[in-house]
Amino acid sequence: MNTLAKVINVKGIGLHTGRLVQVKMYAHEYKCIHFVRTDRNDVPIVAERHCVLQTNLCTKIGSSHSNCVSTVEHLMAALTLNGIEKVRIELSGEEVPILDGSAIIWSRMIEDAIDREDKKDREDKKANRKRQSQSMKLVQRVDSFVLLWAHQDTQIHASIEFGAWYESYHYTGQKEQILGARSFVLEEWIEALKQNDRILGAQLTNGLVKTNKGWRNGPLRWENEAARHKVLDLIGDLSLAHLSQKHMMISYKSGHSLHIAMTQII
Repeated sequence: MNTLAKVINVKGIGLHTGRLVQVKMYAHEYKCIHFVRTDRNDVPIVAERHCVLQTNLCTKIGSSHSNCVSTVEHLMAALTLNGIEKVRIELSGEEVPILDGSAIIWSRMIEDAIDREDKKDREDKKANRKRQSQSMKLVQRVDSFVLLWAHQDTQIHASIEFGAWYESYHYTGQKEQILGARSFVLEEWIEALKQNDRILGAQLTNGLVKTNKGWRNGPLRWENEAARHKVLDLIGDLSLAHLSQKHMMISYKSGHSLHIAMTQII
């Protein structure tokens, strides 16, 4: 386990609310990752699977529908991939900033702030604490699914498909291969989403837009960046179950709802 040796401060807009949020992140004696809304006088929000309130286009956690934090998945992935299991995250609003649409900015700030323990001690602690599924698990809805089983190392195969558009990525544990993968949206969805007060903070600098002819705001960081982002979301969502990364996972057309459903049966 790693801990933060210094305070991280960042400011940015929420993808869905479009509101500016100030974040302060630092090591804390509370023995888990937890969020605190500084605009409210309420209890800490523990980053645990039983605290998930909503999974429509993002993952929202909270102690109640008034004391909640949304779009936690990218930050949770960055914390998990950098071995952070105890941290206090103070926010001045209800949504984690989207930054560039990926987890790379979060990860760079975390890496810069880490107080590194002895590597063997860190690995021993992680092995003792993380949950590992002892049998194959499957969650499925129509033709979308996530399949998971224990494995000697990290293997995640994610595929996405929207009409004629298909791509996939096989992740083997090199975090630099997914941290920079950005959120994406189909151009045809944008108007309806905004009419429903979603993606109000979306800009061409914090997410990719897929058109019928290609990408509106390339170049891509990888040819299969969208599928890589699906792996990032999967890791961030499943971190709420304290899942060991030593698993084989296959994901096809999955989203936050299926990811969280998997956390409930591990």
